[in-house]
This record gives sequence, C-alpha cells and structure tokens, in this order.
Amino acid sequence: MKQKSNLTTAEFARLCGTTKDTLFLYDRKGILKPDHIGDNGYRYYSPYQVFDFDVIHMLKQTGSSLKEIQACREGQNPAFFQKLFEQKIADCDTQMLELIRSRQQAERLLAVLDYATSRPIGVPEVLHLPEQTLLTTPFLPGDNWDSGPPQAFLDHLAACEANPAVHKEPIGVIYPSDGFRDGFPDELCFFAAAERWLESEHLHLKPAGRYISVLFQGWNTARDAIDKVLALADSEGYRLGPYVYEFDLVDYMGPESGQSIIEFQFSLL
Repeated sequence: MKQKSNLTTAEFARLCGTTKDTLFLYDRKGILKPDHIGDNGYRYYSPYQVFDFDVIHMLKQTGSSLKEIQACREGQNPAFFQKLFEQKIADCDTQMLELIRSRQQAERLLAVLDYATSRPIGVPEVLHLPEQTLLTTPFLPGDNWDSGPPQAFLDHLAACEANPAVHKEPIGVIYPSDGFRDGFPDELCFFAAAERWLESEHLHLKPAGRYISVLFQGWNTARDAIDKVLALADSEGYRLGPYVYEFDLVDYMGPESGQSIIEFQFSLL
C-alpha cells in the first residue's frame, strides 16, 4: 500500500503516539510545525516528520524544557547537543542528591515517630545510650516564650539550616539537673544532633552511659513524670549527672499541645 504523503493532525498524532493538543502546542512554540497548511486551513504533516517528533521526544526524556528543545531545533549541531546533555546529567545528579536527602529526612522522622510511639508513656526506664555530638544555641538573658519564640530558638533554627550535618528534628533543650527537685530550672540551651564533630564554639558532647528516660504526653503531665524519675533514682541509689536532655519528639503531630510527646533523659554518674 502506498503511504499517504499528507497526514492530518489526528493521523500524525496516532502515528507518533501523542495527542493533537501536543502537536498544537509544538506548532505554537515553533518546535514542530506542520509540513503545510491546506487550502481548507487544515494542518498537514509529512510522514517523514515522525523523525523530527522522535528527536523532540528524546529531548523531553532528558528533562529538557520546551525552550531548550526549541533552541536545539534552531541550532541543531553536535556541539549544542553535547552541552545540553552535559547540563542535563548535572541536573539529574543534583536532583538525585536532593531525593536522597529527602528520603533520609523522612527516615529520620519516621524513626523518631516509631521511638516515641513504641515507648511507654510516664514510665521511667534506665537506658544505656551512645555518645552524641550536639550543636547548641545558648539561651539569652531575658529569653522566654511569653510573646512568641525566643531569639535563641530562632537562632537555633537558623544554625541548623546553615549546617547540613545537623539534624534539626527532634528539637532539644539542655537543663541543669540540680534544679528539678525544687521546681523547673531555666533552660541552658537548645540543641540538635550533629553527624560529626563540627568546627563550632557551641558544641556539647553528650556522653555515652546510663540515663533515666521518661516520656510524657503534654506539658501538664511533666511534673508527674519528673517526680517518677526522681523517685526511681532515690530508690535505686542513682546519682544524677549534671544535665537533663529534653527531646520534643512529636510536637508536629497535632495542633493541641496535649498531643505532643516529650522525652526527658536524666544523665547518671
């Protein structure tokens, strides 16, 4: 059978495995125009234009924009394609790195959520925990939460964002342990876990060793959880270390503060 020399837009679209709307778009953008316009005003394509469409499809598969494809069509030569493909490879490498980081962030958040929801609430436990390097942001004189986040909290978030080796979640706070028997001591600093030792004057080494850990849900239950930790320490003859570490594990789970899950880790000597 003799091949048709003129194909309507619908026929050419079927031949290329695309849609008429896509061909209309390519026509408007000057990427792939019909072979000619008939006296009836209809667009007609040559069967040989399937090779042009295949080049466009190939470029789209590399992630090229319509503007880049148009530039290729206008200045089609090996050097132009080489430069474009090298750029697309670099773009893909960047996107893959971003995807890896996104996955790692999701994995960290899932691990925190699993930890928070698998532990008993309000029951102190003695845990043997590994050493951690913490990037800290000291509280400033006058810092409080009365009128919104204190400056130290904002500085802490900025420091975390500026250092890719630091994991902002969960946000932590360090307290002196000797103030918990008489009330609730003032915060010393915010902290975030770092993957490695950093060049910073605001580093704190949380030592490996034993800790009394307790999880509580909502700050209205904090005092009861603390008293249980102190009672366990007294009954077992444990000596508290100098610091208590607070981990705000799942503050993001809901708008109500009662839904948050917080952990206190009391260091032991």
